Amino acid sequence: DLWSEFFSKILNYCKTEKLKEIAFFAHNLGAFDGTFIIQGISSITSFDNMNTLMDGEKKIIMINAKLKGVNITFIDSKRLFPLALNELCKNFGVDGKLHPYKPEYNNINIIDSKIWGEFLNYAIQDSVSLLNVMTIAQDLYFTNYNVDIATTVSTSSLSLKIFLTKYIESGL
Repeated sequence: DLWSEFFSKILNYCKTEKLKEIAFFAHNLGAFDGTFIIQGISSITSFDNMNTLMDGEKKIIMINAKLKGVNITFIDSKRLFPLALNELCKNFGVDGKLHPYKPEYNNINIIDSKIWGEFLNYAIQDSVSLLNVMTIAQDLYFTNYNVDIATTVSTSSLSLKIFLTKYIESGL
């Protein structure tokens, strides 16, 4: 199935690159994608191999799963950068959305509809936009502050890591 194939590709990549952990960002994970990711992970492993971090409103902040010795983490990029994806793209100088999200994309039968191709292009551009933003952000924060943004889950945790790394002498 689709989830098995997805995680198989991730695990093969990690094996080839000799990675023990890998992180992915999803913009607004807590409001949408997180539910599907949890369902996908639970379809291939037990809940004992998965952890989630949620806020007080039960929105997902982070999902972590241990699969075949690899720690796979999904992080809500909107917690790090609390802007709409298009605004975030503008701030980082990358191409954003092709057009606003359309309610027709919520139709369960979209795969069989005439707008399927349009939806795929929209989804791919969203993914590429977020990848480009997060790549620039990672380079910026790692180069200037020695902070890996994949180890943070919010703007405040990012700020704290920068403060501790850049401005506090060791020995605390």
